[in-house]
Amino acid sequence: MGWWPFGGRRRRSRPARALTVERCGSCGAESERPFREGDCLFAGESGACGKCGGGRTSVERIFGEPDE
Repeated sequence: MGWWPFGGRRRRSRPARALTVERCGSCGAESERPFREGDCLFAGESGACGKCGGGRTSVERIFGEPDE
């Protein structure tokens, strides 16, 4: 355990899970999935929509949340 300024002890950070949110351009449906190598914001279409089937999805957000 190390020293941390202001008298407290530093919490150990937990590893984060990287997640990607995709949105369909036709129906607006959002889906969340694990991050994959090559995911990029503003890079164009990333796949077919699983809800309407006719639209194409694009990466809307990439974020991390603590692994439990």
